[in-house]
Amino acid sequence: MELEVSQTLQPQQNIAVTANLITSLKILQLSSEELEQTIQQELVNNPALEVEDRDTCTVCGSGLQEGRCPECSAQRLSAPEPGGQWEEEPYDAWRVDTRANRTSDDEYDPVALAASESSIQDYLLDALASTIADEDMPIAEYLIGSLDESGYLTVTDHEVAEACQVDVGRVRAVVEVLQDQDPPGVGAHDPRECLLIQLRHLAQDGKGDVIAERILETCFEELGRHKFDQIAGTLQISLEHVLTSWAYIKDNLTPFPAWGLSQGQQRINTGANAVVRPDVAIKAAEQGYLVEVLEEARYRFGVNDLYRDLLTERNLPAGDRDFVRKHASQAKFFIGFIKQRWDTIRHITECIVEAQQDFLDQGIRHLKPLTRSEVAYRVGLHESTVSRATANKYMMLPSKRVISFDDMFDGSLAIKDAIREIIAHEDPERPLSDEEIAMQLHEQGMFVARRTVAKYRGAIHILPSALRSRMAIPARA
Repeated sequence: MELEVSQTLQPQQNIAVTANLITSLKILQLSSEELEQTIQQELVNNPALEVEDRDTCTVCGSGLQEGRCPECSAQRLSAPEPGGQWEEEPYDAWRVDTRANRTSDDEYDPVALAASESSIQDYLLDALASTIADEDMPIAEYLIGSLDESGYLTVTDHEVAEACQVDVGRVRAVVEVLQDQDPPGVGAHDPRECLLIQLRHLAQDGKGDVIAERILETCFEELGRHKFDQIAGTLQISLEHVLTSWAYIKDNLTPFPAWGLSQGQQRINTGANAVVRPDVAIKAAEQGYLVEVLEEARYRFGVNDLYRDLLTERNLPAGDRDFVRKHASQAKFFIGFIKQRWDTIRHITECIVEAQQDFLDQGIRHLKPLTRSEVAYRVGLHESTVSRATANKYMMLPSKRVISFDDMFDGSLAIKDAIREIIAHEDPERPLSDEEIAMQLHEQGMFVARRTVAKYRGAIHILPSALRSRMAIPARA
């Protein structure tokens, strides 16, 4: 038996992963804050790069005129009409405004707050500067600098005392002052202490709940697991009182105190130390909608004129010429990567706008199921590229509400809104079961199983029908 060896040519496509491709993908997936840091680092490393950082409105991305945004100053950000786009009540029932020290709604200007570059750290420092002694300000600065994105202290009183070389008593005194500031709950060490601080603020205004305080102090873990019967037995009170106090806690307290400074049209699910800066704005036009990548209005890139002139200098030494050429080339590549990022984000957003036209026109109930792979197919990109381009990025709707790109791919939001509406109109004395809710959804053209209804109902913090019926019974004194 003879073996024959032969060679044949067969065409095959392979993706060449170059250094430029890797850099381009890294820049694409950066959030706006991370991009800003990357640009600053590139300016330090490359003297040939020039960037003009223009002043833009943090709400709509428009250019500022004399320090003010002409678009946002012309109209106040008002809540959407009932049943309109992204109703004011958020899906997360924990996210409520717990500002207890506001004396009048007129004193609170959401536009001024959203347009401000001040972080919660700056806000708290200004508040404490007028309430504590000057010698305690280093302690306050250390404490405020140790707050995480939710407003919790990440250090103990003893660690602060050791770092500032002061007595623990002085630290605790400053912590107490910090915890008295707005938003209530800031400066707490854990969620339980946070909720108790907020409860104390409400009690000072005559809106407290004694049973809720007892539950948080003694049965906090049981409350988190919804073991209402066990709480009632431990505290020797009726189940109806427990459920009433639990509803009070859910509706009036929040374990995310730093979100108390994020108001109005902003839906924030990341760092709460500052207002979220939208990456893209969707604006109403004469025909349809217009997509604007807000970073384009903020940054203007270029190559240093000196480096351009040196490249044409004939008498420049070879070593210097190589240095100039290298950095000028790097600057051009970096600018190209940034522009490619903007084009990719714009094309993806335009595809989403085209697919979700009914949602933009009529509201959340008309949000269509949409996947990243479907968007990738439409724009001719890989699905991973779409994921990178939309990760940790936000879009501003024509109503001025800022939402995450992820929300556009969450087909359950329309169903959750329908479940919320169905339960809102049910008979309080005979709440609907999950099976009955599924049947009503079926009549509306939403085909979901009973277990899916239970999952979505829990996600929007609505009790099962058995517990809703108990809460409908008036609490006995």
